[in-house]
Amino acid sequence: LTLGDPSGRVILWTHGIYGHCRWPAALEARAAAEGLCLLVPIRAGFGGSDPVAGAGDPAVLAASDMAALIDWMQAGPVPVMATGADSASLARPEARAALLGSAEIALDGSGHFLPVLAAELTAQARNDWTGLLLGLRDALPVILLHGVDSLRHPAGLRAAGRAAFPWIAQHDIRGAGELLHVQIGDQLLEIARQHILD
Repeated sequence: LTLGDPSGRVILWTHGIYGHCRWPAALEARAAAEGLCLLVPIRAGFGGSDPVAGAGDPAVLAASDMAALIDWMQAGPVPVMATGADSASLARPEARAALLGSAEIALDGSGHFLPVLAAELTAQARNDWTGLLLGLRDALPVILLHGVDSLRHPAGLRAAGRAAFPWIAQHDIRGAGELLHVQIGDQLLEIARQHILD
């Protein structure tokens, strides 16, 4: 899924386990007007595509697919933006429209989504990502934004993350929970814009 001019400056957006591939329409239009392209690779098992074969690792496949797509587009290094899941964002009409518009890649009638969802939730709970995260230190900037109202990332967990990874720029966003792209999309777009190589 490509939102905006595919020849423009690319921002890679990962849709997460619930298929959040769309941004609020006004934000998508703003990105397009600024010559930005929000590139959203649809992962295996979503949107009617085949799930990961056999015992393959969905995260490894997704990463290699994204790298191949960026190479094919000759986009070079690009900002990568990812999102958490669960939120009170649905109370906002523009946010609800974006989230419901994204449902097409998860609830497409193929039956692939539920096994993919179960596998990804299991991987999130069981895998220790510490080594991979440490591998990014001094390699590229990592920025984490947490909604203060997030139930999955309470203050104590955020403090522990700061202590364990002091080199990561971590920001608490007041008045927000999760799905920050539909709550503070303008700020996310500005952060991504700062990391686009011209």
